Amino acid sequence: MPVLDAAIREQYQTVVIPRYKHEVKFLLAFNYFELYKRYGAVPLVQRLYKVEEMETLLRMQRSPADSVADYIVKLCDEAAAGLPLNYNDQPAEIGRITKGAALCLKAKTLLYAASPCLMAAKWTDNRSV
Repeated sequence: MPVLDAAIREQYQTVVIPRYKHEVKFLLAFNYFELYKRYGAVPLVQRLYKVEEMETLLRMQRSPADSVADYIVKLCDEAAAGLPLNYNDQPAEIGRITKGAALCLKAKTLLYAASPCLMAAKWTDNRSV
């Protein structure tokens, strides 16, 4: 149903819809983080594919773990830029994604990226941690 009131439509176009876009970036980063946490290197799908391109998508190679971590961090930074610190002034919105959640996911991603488990493949000598 279209919004008929001009003031409400203006609020949706300037506040709500941009916030939803930042929330989607956070959710994308969160899902990539869950894959990264379990598998390290995973394929990065950064565009939409047509049905005719399904074969290309199914044969996509894994991206290096560093690239996956960088992509998650980039998504978290973009999401945090447009999310509020809290929703205290909007009680109906409490429980939604905040800037703190995006920055927390960024920190957790960087912590995993620095983990010896993921970095072990890069070490060529037998130095201990």
